[in-house]
Amino acid sequence: MQDSTLDKFGEDIIHTVRDSSIERVTDCANGKYKTDEAKRLQEFYASLSENQKSHFDFLIAFAVDSALFRIIQMAEQEVIGISYQGVEDISEISDGLTGEIYGNNGWIKKYSKFINSME
Repeated sequence: MQDSTLDKFGEDIIHTVRDSSIERVTDCANGKYKTDEAKRLQEFYASLSENQKSHFDFLIAFAVDSALFRIIQMAEQEVIGISYQGVEDISEISDGLTGEIYGNNGWIKKYSKFINSME
């Protein structure tokens, strides 16, 4: 049960935090939103070459991954607590919560639809 709860937590955090954050920036850059901030990003993104856009996409994933890692690290170090589906502290059912994010069997590889910035 603990493994399935941990895996479900990973899937949820990748979809609702990582992928939705990357998607929001990507959607802004591609014209989906019409706010002043989005228009500024659209103008910037449109000025980039295809190679630069690829680097931009990587940078967005890297920034989101870095923030996600820090939050998970705070939970692992008991600075914050994250309860999930009846588990009082999600870090207690993992032997290394930050290690669950990356690698061939990590949450990003298993659940994300975007590039892994750590590969």
